[in-house]
Amino acid sequence: MDSVLRMFRSPVIWVKDLQMSGDTAFLFTRNSKADRLLLDQNGLLASEVNKGFYNQIKGNTITGYFRENKLFYMRIYGNAESILFQQDSDSAFTNVQRSTCAIIDMHFIEGELDRVVNIKDHEGALYPFTQFPADQRLLSNFKWEIKRKPKSRYELIGN
Repeated sequence: MDSVLRMFRSPVIWVKDLQMSGDTAFLFTRNSKADRLLLDQNGLLASEVNKGFYNQIKGNTITGYFRENKLFYMRIYGNAESILFQQDSDSAFTNVQRSTCAIIDMHFIEGELDRVVNIKDHEGALYPFTQFPADQRLLSNFKWEIKRKPKSRYELIGN
């Protein structure tokens, strides 16, 4: 009745192929539709770009906003870190960007990531893909939860 769905104990939320997790998650609805998402403490966003390679962004708190049930904007607050793999038009890896900053903004068009903006105290490096250290491919709290991704909406309600 209060239009807030609270999720505890390592919640994982999927929007298409984007995995979102945190210590606690709150999904705020308006008129029975997703309106806003809050990943409180240890927020992590991840998507697999190729087998064993993941775009990752983490921060203390992540807030996402929906428009017409599609994600259109996210803000990552506090100790934000990212690892983003860049690809050419043939989907071959070209570079890897690893950065830290106070805030990261993510903008989506039709639910697809359009751009990532690092704000305040940005430090980072852009590595040629072949020179990126293999032991730095994953952020410290990274955990890929693909086995927890529902295969259909019916799986969520047990049918």
